[in-house]
Amino acid sequence: KDSRFYRDFTSTFHEEPGMFESQGYDAGLMLREIIENGERTRSGVAEKLSHLKTFKGSLGSLYVNNSREVERPTLVLNVDKNIISVFDSSLQQSRPRNTPSSSKK
Repeated sequence: KDSRFYRDFTSTFHEEPGMFESQGYDAGLMLREIIENGERTRSGVAEKLSHLKTFKGSLGSLYVNNSREVERPTLVLNVDKNIISVFDSSLQQSRPRNTPSSSKK
């Protein structure tokens, strides 16, 4: 919520951006950077994308793996009483897992 993308999106569309909006924005940023650095051909853009290793995206650093797939940081979410929040590992407490009883048939 502290990113420029988030502020610009919410002020323009009056709603929070979702995963697809963030991915589209990041794809546009990657292409814009490559084109602003002088690349003008389709094959040249593809070549530059294939060599991109890290990129500052809307939600943090993006990484391009050896299969040329973009990986982004993930958040671990917690759902408690129908409330979704970001999991904070510093507050993690050990508690038993709720699993079905093995004696049920």
